[in-house]
Amino acid sequence: MRSCESNRDAPVRGVHGASHLLVLACACLAFPAAGHALAASSAQVQQVAIGDNVWVSATLLDTPHVEPSLAFDPEEPRNALVASIVIDASGRWRCAAYRTEDGGSSWAPVAREALASAGDCGDPWVAFGSDGRVYISLLHGETSDIGRTEEILVLSSPDGGRTWGQPTVVPAGPDNRGGFDHPTMVVDTSGGPRDGAVYIIAAQSVLNPHAGLHNAHPMAVLVSTDAGGTFTAPLRVR
Repeated sequence: MRSCESNRDAPVRGVHGASHLLVLACACLAFPAAGHALAASSAQVQQVAIGDNVWVSATLLDTPHVEPSLAFDPEEPRNALVASIVIDASGRWRCAAYRTEDGGSSWAPVAREALASAGDCGDPWVAFGSDGRVYISLLHGETSDIGRTEEILVLSSPDGGRTWGQPTVVPAGPDNRGGFDHPTMVVDTSGGPRDGAVYIIAAQSVLNPHAGLHNAHPMAVLVSTDAGGTFTAPLRVR
């Protein structure tokens, strides 16, 4: 049995009706399961305490943040990055990212120019490699002859989020393929022969021959073996 309570004494202030990124502090108690070989009276109870609640998006408290994705550097566990959709005053969806180097005690915005160049944004996802490189994948809306579709962009930083390059556009594949939805990403950190490979899996609309519309949504996998510089065409998951 596990019990976790947030730090209710920590102040939580914000703008009414808005959503913000907040690191919640909690204290967790772990209890032995029923039937454990040790008697409950002699079992050791471990308590893990995390510090005060911390605003992540303190620089944009007037701007709603939704659908955050958080990842920690496996080599430097005090380093972490979070990316989120932000909804600006005009109602447009953008993305913002924040970085910590002290285990979450303080956060600073990063990748502002790179994310601004991505324009409309949705479904951000963060992943670290084993070499300190960190990636953000996101959806970007485009209008074409098949209507509005969502393409995947990938941003990468070679130094844990300090500096960023321009986004890489992930290929959609053959002409009868439409946009993507809900991409998630993982980096191989196994130390094996494919260490550093970046994998994205997403739903992708394809032409339904029976309806003549892009309304079938099979899963597709895309792979990069050059630190996010290029990606393979989508491989359908069957």
